[in-house]
Amino acid sequence: MIAGVVIGGTSLFGGVGTILGTVVGLFIPAVLQNGFVITGVQPFWQQVAVGAVLITAVYVDQVRRSAALRGNSQGMWRKFLSGGRKG
Repeated sequence: MIAGVVIGGTSLFGGVGTILGTVVGLFIPAVLQNGFVITGVQPFWQQVAVGAVLITAVYVDQVRRSAALRGNSQGMWRKFLSGGRKG
């Protein structure tokens, strides 16, 4: 349950989340696991994939929080889109 809330955009370090984000975050692991069952992926790899999605969500949250502390709310997207170049 907590994984779905974090994937939905609520920070582990305090913050505000939305009900819509939480619902979407809960559906992502469920859809992933159902898709893996349909395609015949082993249960171990299903858990690895869901864990990777959770780690990615926490990483994105950390990048977003650090950008907000610097006063640069678009920092994460500029970083990804520019390939790490400033400007």
